Amino acid sequence: MKLVRSLLVALLFVACTRERDEARKLPERESRDAAADSCAGTQCQGVCVDTRSSPEHCGGCGHACATDTGCAEGICTTTSGWHASARQAIGDPVACVARARFAVRCLAEHELGGSVWGTDVYTDDSSVCQAAVHAGHITTSAGGDVAIEIRPGLPAYRGSLRNGVTSTSYGAWRCSFSILSNRCAEGSTRCASTCTDLHADIANCGACGHVCGVDESCRSGACVPGLDGNWLTNATRWPCTTGMKHVVRCPPLASGIPFGTVYGSGPYTDDSSICAAAVHAGRLTKAGGDVTIETRPGLPKYPASTAHGVTTTPWGSWSCSYVVK
Repeated sequence: MKLVRSLLVALLFVACTRERDEARKLPERESRDAAADSCAGTQCQGVCVDTRSSPEHCGGCGHACATDTGCAEGICTTTSGWHASARQAIGDPVACVARARFAVRCLAEHELGGSVWGTDVYTDDSSVCQAAVHAGHITTSAGGDVAIEIRPGLPAYRGSLRNGVTSTSYGAWRCSFSILSNRCAEGSTRCASTCTDLHADIANCGACGHVCGVDESCRSGACVPGLDGNWLTNATRWPCTTGMKHVVRCPPLASGIPFGTVYGSGPYTDDSSICAAAVHAGRLTKAGGDVTIETRPGLPKYPASTAHGVTTTPWGSWSCSYVVK
């Protein structure tokens, strides 16, 4: 009996082992189907690819981009300087075709600079690369491939400080663009439709929706008194209330980096660069430091002058002014 029982156990073991082995080996067709089901992108010649970012299959299988170019949101890039605007990417200074899409490659090694007007939607003469940093889709140090979509012009553009880039407010402009991407750069967090650094964003400081006061900055995720500005920061963020004082911290101005325009000779228009106006007024050097301004009424005329290495621009009537204290 013991012998018969041993033989039965051995036969059952062999049968179970064979069933496990056969279950492990899928037929070739089923293996391919399983691989296709597990592919989050597109199957191109049996390989799973993301056609939004693959230079060999950009926008579709077999559509290869030119050598040394990339792919952003399914569009082959052109190499762009960081100062290049969306208008230059379009290649036609007159055309403004809504929903038209373009892509540029922002190189990691580049000269700093490039102006930006607006928030989320930018004027078409704004730097594409700087707008992409401002929007939190790439970083200044790493660069990256950026896709944009042309939008109609807006009656006004709101400036803001995001991800280390200050954009400027502006009035009506004929053509706009927005950044196309659902992905945020490493270190950025998505708050609604915005990619941002919760350690430094005054509109999302420490957490999405936590807004700092108009005279506060966001440092390490906490709101602190005083505005951390840069050499493009102006006074349009504050209401034009006569006699109100505001403190701005200006960082050192690196060699070769342009600063914002200054209109007037003191008082200055409220859209003038505060740091540059402070240098012009003799209250600051390019080494940076704290600047106090006081809001004043608008003037019918702002004359230009040169002082302390800064040449200002003349302007006519403007709604609001400030002086450097």
